Amino acid sequence: MRPINDLSDTELATAFNKGHSESFKEIYERYWLKMCKHALRMLKDENLAADTVQEVFTKLLERQGKLWINGNLSAYLFQAIRNLVIQHYTRGKIKTSYHEHFIAFYEDVSRNTEEAIIANDLERQFIRQVDLLSPKMREVFKLSRSENLSHKQIAERVNISEGTVKKQIYNVLKILRAKLSCLLILFLS
Repeated sequence: MRPINDLSDTELATAFNKGHSESFKEIYERYWLKMCKHALRMLKDENLAADTVQEVFTKLLERQGKLWINGNLSAYLFQAIRNLVIQHYTRGKIKTSYHEHFIAFYEDVSRNTEEAIIANDLERQFIRQVDLLSPKMREVFKLSRSENLSHKQIAERVNISEGTVKKQIYNVLKILRAKLSCLLILFLS
C-alpha cells in the first residue's frame, strides 16, 4: 500500500472503512483546519466551530467500519459540518423560544399574583374602613353599594331624608377615597 498521505480522498475513505489505523489521522490532518474555517464562517464563534468539527470527527471515528462514504470524502465531511450547524441553530432557536415563552409566562403569573395580592389587601382594607364608619353611615353605604338601592329607597328603609342619604354617601366616599388612596400609593410603591 502507498503512503497514507499519497492516497486520494476515495482511497483514504476506503482505507478508513477497512479499519486502517493511520487513515483517521490523515483525514484529521487533511481536513481539520478547512473544516474549522468553514464552521467558523457559519457560526461566528471559534470555540463553537472547533467543538462542531471535533464532534464530526468523533462521530466519524465511532462509525469506522460501518460507514461507507460514497463519492467525495470532502463533500461528506463538509455536509456533516452543515448538518451539525443547522442542528445547533435549531436547538438554539427552540431553547430561545421555550425560554422566551417561560419568561413571558412567569412574568404574567408573577404580575397576576402580585395584582391579586394587592387587590385582596385593598379589599380587606376597604372592608376594614367601611367597618370603622358610624353604624348609620355604614348601613346607608352598604344599602347603596351592596343592595344597589336608590337614595329614595334607602331614605324610606332607614327613615331619614333623601338629602341626608346623599350627604352620608358623599361623606363615606370622601373618607374611603382619602384612606384607600394612601394605601394604594403604599401598595404600588
